[in-house]
Amino acid sequence: MRESVRITTLLNLLSLGGIVETAHFEYYRTDQSRPFFTSSPRVYKQQIGSSVTFTCRVENLGSSVLIWKKDARMISAGDRIVRKDDRMKLHGQSLELRDITEEDTGEYICDVETYGEPISQLHTLEVLVPPRVTSKPSDGRIVIRKGSTVTLECSGDGNPSPNITWTRQNNMLPSGDKSMTGSSIVISEVSRRHTGIYVCTAENGVGKPSSAQIDLQVLYPPEVEIDQSWIKTKDGIEAEVSCIVHGEPSPEIKWFKETMLLEPTNNRHMEVYGNRRVLVLRNFDIQDFGNYSCQAANSLGKES
Repeated sequence: MRESVRITTLLNLLSLGGIVETAHFEYYRTDQSRPFFTSSPRVYKQQIGSSVTFTCRVENLGSSVLIWKKDARMISAGDRIVRKDDRMKLHGQSLELRDITEEDTGEYICDVETYGEPISQLHTLEVLVPPRVTSKPSDGRIVIRKGSTVTLECSGDGNPSPNITWTRQNNMLPSGDKSMTGSSIVISEVSRRHTGIYVCTAENGVGKPSSAQIDLQVLYPPEVEIDQSWIKTKDGIEAEVSCIVHGEPSPEIKWFKETMLLEPTNNRHMEVYGNRRVLVLRNFDIQDFGNYSCQAANSLGKES
């Protein structure tokens, strides 16, 4: 089979009789002398920061020129790199690219300029990027009032697109699950029991997972539980009245006997153990009998 390119030579011949005649000589290039690829198009998936070599093998190159291009911009012509990028290097007909970045994603074309139409082979580079996750808001802190609805949200990127998993530090999620997937968690009727640190983790199988935290703080008026006990000591009877107090902002505590505000004395101590507030009455006698209460107050309310 002959290709469509034809070379015609015209020779003017002068005969003995003085008549000019034209002779046509035609030459056809055969397919066997035309360049052709022995490599195949390929999709390369390489991690960011690594290297890749795009393979191009051409037989019968002859005087034809092999050109590498990306996005219609020339990289090399023949054995010379023309792109001003020190990361690129030729290995025979193949092209090496080092220190891959996200911007290197795209199509790389091995193009051969030859007789007739050029021949091309396309390679695709997909850059794999480890996951990155950020919380919304970026400072990872949400303060909300009791009874409201709140959305905890994280956004992740990377290639391939990462999956986001939610957990909660030292506790179960509001749904009762240990973990759940999705870009957000919606909590309705927020209470103090929802206070805590929520962790979103993005994974895509490339590099290490990425995590961010959201510290959820619920503002609520004080909640008070009262308990009392009697202790007999060698010095007499000692009474303890305790209050378990919750509230955010942290409540201020006052102790009362009936309606009288109490202050510390030698026989009356007011102690704090985390959320537990204790009124200790030493050398308890008959005039100490009465109704004792603690009052907790913050900017959102008061409870006793």
